[in-house]
Amino acid sequence: MRQISRASCRPSDREWNIILRQISHILRNSRYPKYLQSQQKPFGFWAITLAFLVVLGISACSDTDDTGSASQSDSSSNSQDSSEKTTTDMEHRTKPISFTFPEVTVTDLADESKVDLASLTVDKPTLIWFWAPWCHVCAEEAPGIKKLSEEHSDDLTIIGLGARDKVNAGQGFVEKHDLSFRMLFDESQESWGSLRIPAQPAAILLDADGMERKRWFGPLPLKEVTGALASL
Repeated sequence: MRQISRASCRPSDREWNIILRQISHILRNSRYPKYLQSQQKPFGFWAITLAFLVVLGISACSDTDDTGSASQSDSSSNSQDSSEKTTTDMEHRTKPISFTFPEVTVTDLADESKVDLASLTVDKPTLIWFWAPWCHVCAEEAPGIKKLSEEHSDDLTIIGLGARDKVNAGQGFVEKHDLSFRMLFDESQESWGSLRIPAQPAAILLDADGMERKRWFGPLPLKEVTGALASL
């Protein structure tokens, strides 16, 4: 909550004069003086009454300042608690968590055959790479991922899971970058939603038991991937 300072609530002497002049102007030039006169109260009485109401408003603003400070303190405390909770959540994310391939049918770009993702098995560390054919960042990191697959062919399986375009666009991407590791494509993008992948590029690292060990969003840090792989 934004804190309202007392200085901004309480007008200066010059501002008080302007307020009183405006009250007098309104009373003289609006349709209300006739009504006020019908109430048999002198003009000065109503001017003083309105000024008194303004003072009450200023006092309420001052009280809001104190309340606002307390609210800001409570908000800071809640923010700190939220920060601590987020930190704890991140710590939990570094630990192995259960991973399940969703029951979504995708296309294998090697032969256009249909593959049920839920049927995939993991028998060694596996890197799932999420990409799109038109993604410039994906195109830039494709050669590095290809090299990673070649250098760690014995101890790492890489599966590319593309989406956000048509199958033929995915095939063109594979041919352009001469990718030999398994490349799948999901036109529906349902698999991305099930695996909580909001955008590309992204990657998930599984250990040999099929447990999720790490996620990356954005450009893939290959050195970090090899380091995480070495720790498995």
